[in-house]
Amino acid sequence: MQKIDVAPTPEIYNSMNRSGYKWTQAVLDVVDNSVDAIRSRYDKDGFKEGKVVVKACQNLSATGGERRFLQKIVIADNGCGMSPDLLKAIFCLGESSKRGTDALGTFGMGLKTAGFALGARITAISRETGDSILYMAACDQEVQMQTNDWSAVFDQCNSDLEAVFTEYVGDSAGTVIVIEKLTDIVPKMPTSFYKTLKKYVRRVYRHILSPNTNLGTHLPMEFLVGPGVVNKSFDALAGDNDGDKCEFLLGTANMQFEERKFQGKRYFVRLSHTEVGKRGLAQADLGSGFTGNYRQGTYLIRGGRQVDQITGVWKPITGVSNLFLELSFEDSGIIGDTSLVQVDFGKKKAHLSEDFQKHLRKNILQPLLAKVKEKTKQPKEKQKETLKKLQKNVADNMSPHVKRFRKGRTKNINKTSEKVLNDIFAPASDRKGKKKSKYNGQSLNLGGSKSSTEIRFEERTWPGHTPFDIEMEEGAEICIPLNTRHKWMEENIFHNENASEVAKNLQLITAIVLSVNSEQGPDGEPIKKEVLDKMGHLMSIFEKNFGELNADEYELSPPELDDHATAVALVN
Repeated sequence: MQKIDVAPTPEIYNSMNRSGYKWTQAVLDVVDNSVDAIRSRYDKDGFKEGKVVVKACQNLSATGGERRFLQKIVIADNGCGMSPDLLKAIFCLGESSKRGTDALGTFGMGLKTAGFALGARITAISRETGDSILYMAACDQEVQMQTNDWSAVFDQCNSDLEAVFTEYVGDSAGTVIVIEKLTDIVPKMPTSFYKTLKKYVRRVYRHILSPNTNLGTHLPMEFLVGPGVVNKSFDALAGDNDGDKCEFLLGTANMQFEERKFQGKRYFVRLSHTEVGKRGLAQADLGSGFTGNYRQGTYLIRGGRQVDQITGVWKPITGVSNLFLELSFEDSGIIGDTSLVQVDFGKKKAHLSEDFQKHLRKNILQPLLAKVKEKTKQPKEKQKETLKKLQKNVADNMSPHVKRFRKGRTKNINKTSEKVLNDIFAPASDRKGKKKSKYNGQSLNLGGSKSSTEIRFEERTWPGHTPFDIEMEEGAEICIPLNTRHKWMEENIFHNENASEVAKNLQLITAIVLSVNSEQGPDGEPIKKEVLDKMGHLMSIFEKNFGELNADEYELSPPELDDHATAVALVN
């Protein structure tokens, strides 16, 4: 019998470079090793001055008209450091000294997959004590592929590398990772790099940075992203409200979880609901990372680190927003270990076992979600009556220009008409960077009296084609979120310099969302999302003409189809 060598060749990088990493995921996957190193030192001797530094370095040698784009990323820590033997092995795929533990980097793939997703050359500098010799290991993906030689280099550090280590770590033990030959997924400028990464760091590591959590995962450390220190008091289930405006159905504010068991395995849960009208100043932080309008979802936490955030753990509750669950679990990363939740090695996705998800729904969440549904649900007839009144108010208060526009398509606007439009929309806030736009975060006042209905427009960002939505909860003001990523919204609302057009478009949006808010399909399920998503497609097609189409002015004829199959496909 002949043995066959099945060791990978450098060509595997062609596959690894398409691992699906976003640059933020990749950076944090490398950072996990730094957090583990600080925890190891803390557990060993109680070290309480841990520090992780992430810095994006520009190309300072650029001359003339060249822009100083990012040239390298440095990730450093003053943790336990690595021995020479361990340093020699760090570029071996699957090599991990932490497998089977609760360490963040337990799969032995992070530095190799995530690091090379960011850049083609990685240099690691490390030592175990402040007075030991500094060693380095470097791996260049491009050189390996050119020479077909699957090897890295290892040596004692020269003076240049010693200076780099001293700059970021000082005279302590620790490790510095330098990533060069950056790939296209990395932002070009440090400003956008730091701004985005800081948001991710405070959310993903919140149960490690915060001293309040009862998960036992807190580390006494500082996290520096560029020149700024990351906030340690962030809570995605309460925003910056300290829980005073949130109702906790499981656990409490200040990151206090409830412990539960399933099939002999422990897990920890928190569940909060914040009514739309009670978000206050914390609305940008509450539910951080979840996009869309009726936001409901689950944060999955392992070892204090957020590894994923998902929807679908429970069936979405119509008309309810800001309903969030945090679920902390254990996963060793070992084959055959039946974890309640399993994480892939890139920490890009986590998967709940089917039995565990059924247990959560039936035994934990179902009675609590029923209370939320009952509390926020208006009686059916009352809701219909409210919508009818709102729709009538929108029609009655529609400006003279809009009425003429719909009837005669008159485009000449006199001063009186424009004043009426501007009076309807009252500015709510100053919008820096969009001074030319006539949209500045307005609210629509319908009725002009103390009993009038106020509808607030709010800018948000979410993926997909849905251009806007509506949020209505009993006892709260009505909010119409506007998607800043949608092309039509950007051109016709946010960057539109014509006040009359902005007012007309906002009135049109208001009428649309009020009319579809409570509509249901044949199966009794809400159809609002489907309708608004398809409408978003139409808005992109018709652009400025959206909302202007009149049967009196256009003669519509059915398209000529080559065969019956084509006709059926179009209808469906």
